[in-house]
Amino acid sequence: MKRRNENRRRPSERQVALAIDIGGTNLRVAMVSRNGTILGQRSEPTPRGRAEKAILAQIIRLTRNLFSIGRKIKGIGVSVPGFLDRSGSTVSYSPNFPNWRNVQLAKSFRRELQIPCYLENDGNCAALGEHWKGAARGLSDVVFLTLGTGVGGGILMNGHLVRGARGGGAELGHIIVDPRGHLCGCGNRGCLEAMASGTAMKRRTGRSAEELFRRSRGGDRRALRTFEEMGRALASGIASLAFCLDPDLVVVGGNLSHAFSAFAPAMKRELRRRLRNHPARNLEVVRGRYPNDASLLGAAYLVFAGGNRRA
Repeated sequence: MKRRNENRRRPSERQVALAIDIGGTNLRVAMVSRNGTILGQRSEPTPRGRAEKAILAQIIRLTRNLFSIGRKIKGIGVSVPGFLDRSGSTVSYSPNFPNWRNVQLAKSFRRELQIPCYLENDGNCAALGEHWKGAARGLSDVVFLTLGTGVGGGILMNGHLVRGARGGGAELGHIIVDPRGHLCGCGNRGCLEAMASGTAMKRRTGRSAEELFRRSRGGDRRALRTFEEMGRALASGIASLAFCLDPDLVVVGGNLSHAFSAFAPAMKRELRRRLRNHPARNLEVVRGRYPNDASLLGAAYLVFAGGNRRA
């Protein structure tokens, strides 16, 4: 009797998702259980040329290594830094991978691995991950900002991802917070990404965000001032989003969220000032629970939801 019960449980216990995060620096592949536990993970530097064929070959090799663990794979979810077509199966353009134009990524994975594949923008994946298992769990209207080399994000309204009419919605890093500000990679000036990213901090100070954070904890005035400027820029962008969307919560994730304590005080002061006459005057902004793995969890969520982008 005991043996029959074990056999009956085994299929659901063995069923997992393969989650892939395609980053400009690293490619990561993880095996994720249905309850959101990351069971195994592989990571390698992204090929220098970022050519489509080289990246696809590398991901398939990493994925097949995880296949050897012997669990039943339900499908693959892929977090992609770029715009998807309306079908959600083709990467139409990626700023971090400029040679990628109309790349049929889902079709390539299905052909090579013979299992379902679902794609989503990386910011949207991170938003889904924090909604599924993180700081935004149980809420229906959420803005997610991811801070790192650049600034990305995702928006959930009434439990649905906001993707826009052409798949280019929720590009939160390109909200303009200072029309006379620094030039952004998108071609505009004063975008949030040009003011509040790791790249922006390095440009202004010559130091990495990690080094600036260490210095700020030691009382370095320039480092403290840099994080204050970053916090005010974030508040400007968040206030604009609050006026447009009035979310339940704003979640901040990504590698730079490790420095949340350095920029949050200035951000919250400025946000209260900008929203003093708005119903969202007490809007809460919190650090994400999964600063490094939210996009992997979101990619896995797509698999278990059968590609349904409703959270």
